[in-house]
Amino acid sequence: MASERELSSYPVEREDCDAIIRFTSGSTGDPKGLIVTHRAWLVRAVSMLVEEMQIKEESTTLVLGQLTHQAGLFVIPTFLRGGTLLLVEKFSLEVLADILLSTKVSCMQFVPTMFTLALNDSKARAALAQSKPGRIVYGGSPIRQSVLKEALELLPDTEFVQSYGSHEAGSISYMDNVAHRDPVLRNGAGTPLLAVQVRVANTNSDGVGEIQVNSPWAPVARLTAAGRELIEDAWSPTGDLGVLVDGHVYLRDRMNDVIISGGFNVYPVEVEKVIGSHPSILDAAVASAPDEKWGERVIAFIVKRHGAEVTDDVLREYCKTQLAGYKVPKEFKTIDEMPLNPNGKPDRRRLSQSLWAQSERRIN
Repeated sequence: MASERELSSYPVEREDCDAIIRFTSGSTGDPKGLIVTHRAWLVRAVSMLVEEMQIKEESTTLVLGQLTHQAGLFVIPTFLRGGTLLLVEKFSLEVLADILLSTKVSCMQFVPTMFTLALNDSKARAALAQSKPGRIVYGGSPIRQSVLKEALELLPDTEFVQSYGSHEAGSISYMDNVAHRDPVLRNGAGTPLLAVQVRVANTNSDGVGEIQVNSPWAPVARLTAAGRELIEDAWSPTGDLGVLVDGHVYLRDRMNDVIISGGFNVYPVEVEKVIGSHPSILDAAVASAPDEKWGERVIAFIVKRHGAEVTDDVLREYCKTQLAGYKVPKEFKTIDEMPLNPNGKPDRRRLSQSLWAQSERRIN
């Protein structure tokens, strides 16, 4: 234990020294190394503790994801409260159920894909219902509204918090438990954290632009082939497209995932939400394929619920009730399991790779 004298002699300037390097998933190219300082990491942890996690002393936090990604953000806030941190080395529905049935969990971290799997596994679902976690914080990728509705019904006394952030900008916004009960607000990504400024830049004809962020925990430098490269712009790009409405953030998609069909922008997340709301669909991912007439056409990869029977025509008509015609998938490809990238997000590029195999570039 450090003495008071030792602590008082600790150089304050070390707070601005490099603390960690966080690497992006590299889903659209080589992973980028982003460097943050000790102060930035601590301020972000305190912000999460106060606004998102709200854990009490000696609480128990269950972390189910990789510490190198979003899950790692739950470590310091828990320790600041003298809490217990339960880490699961590899996600398993059986392990999840055993932990929930044997331990009172105050706060737990999920990514939406894990949530979907847990709700469709009898043992894990029963364990969730019986254990009644105090708070569930989820993020990392969009969640199906049908999955969220099912979770809210299963756990009416659990507080739900959606966390939105990026490797480039850090924590950005969160949707609290009250907003989860509002059918309009729960389609968004909540409101910015107190220390965060958000703007929408370079809007297109749809009024959609890139979400950019100014915060005290933004990275100070990048790790490049040439070494440490300072980041001088106060506004961090996210690569996410969205809008701001009455202070609430609503996401549309990743900039690199937008499909341009016949000159119109199609946002895969929007289409995935509609397909995923059908009762026969467990999971869905939307990507593009080259098309001689339209440039690109919309393709949907679907995982059906166990025992469910639904035809492409039925899904197509279902989509037409909620989407403009150019957004409706031209094809539905049934797969047994959704491929995920290292961060637990549906790997759209892997799914569509064979569709673009004969093309020199992924644009048509």
